Amino acid sequence: MTTSNAFESLLAPVGSREFLATYWERRSLYLEGGGRRLPFSFGRNDFFAALEDCLMVKAAFRNEKGQHRESPISADQAPKLFDAGLSICAAQLENGNAPIRAFLDALEDAVMQAGVFHMNGYLSPADKGFGVHFDNHSVWILQVEGCKQWLFSEEPEVPYPVTNLIYPLRRPAFRLPWYQVPRPDTKTFTEVVLEPGDVLYLPAGAWHETRASEYSLSLTLAQEPVYGAQFITDILKANSLRKVAGRRFLPGRLAERPTSEDFEEALKEVFEDCLATLRKTLDGMTAEKLYQVWKAQVAGKQKARQKARASSAASANTSPQAAVLNGKP
Repeated sequence: MTTSNAFESLLAPVGSREFLATYWERRSLYLEGGGRRLPFSFGRNDFFAALEDCLMVKAAFRNEKGQHRESPISADQAPKLFDAGLSICAAQLENGNAPIRAFLDALEDAVMQAGVFHMNGYLSPADKGFGVHFDNHSVWILQVEGCKQWLFSEEPEVPYPVTNLIYPLRRPAFRLPWYQVPRPDTKTFTEVVLEPGDVLYLPAGAWHETRASEYSLSLTLAQEPVYGAQFITDILKANSLRKVAGRRFLPGRLAERPTSEDFEEALKEVFEDCLATLRKTLDGMTAEKLYQVWKAQVAGKQKARQKARASSAASANTSPQAAVLNGKP
């Protein structure tokens, strides 16, 4: 798959330029399947087969109060818990499924950024789903099998949120260290039922709630965010730690003793040294220099993916199966 096809396959009939200008990180977008096929083969058996190598597997359910709850489980527990009526959630299916990994590699080559993409999977029995929540990253939902009802906000409640949020019941507002989140009015949400081939894009911070209309298998493509401030402070930290003054430890004192003038002066001295190092590093930064660092990081990740693909192909060609196919003993 070419890099352009990887991105376009998610968006048709909306073009990539229109998507980036109108919807990316701004508005939700529902795309009917119209005969769309996944760019890789995937089904229920593939889902269960990939669980052993996933980052995390969870069972989701609602408690007696109707609140959304999740519990980590092992891969071998998943089939029985699904049969018992729980939704099964798997993080980073690409770790256990080569076709998905290849698709994500092509997608990351197509959409240049410092972050990466992951593919999560959701297997839900009829009438099961997730409560009202939003994520701190953009997602594309690809309906694979069955149907699932989605309720979602057209725009983000919180632009560029710092964390995911499952909204607690019976609270008028929820305060986080960075902002306050008002209780969502689900009556204003858009409702759609995703069928096989349908795609739903939700920007970070967009409320959504799901319920499987019947048995449902869906994939969620998640784009890992990289905050601009985090990108810059990571560079500041790396550069500052190259200087002795920038990596000084904070002094200690005995807890039972009152703060002494000597301790205050020692602490302030460390702060001054570190601040001076940070200021010098920051003064040398420009948007152009930061862009060059970002560009180098992206190029390095692309090169690493190409090397991994080449290594994988070489291993496949030297396997016993490949030797037989090539007419070798």
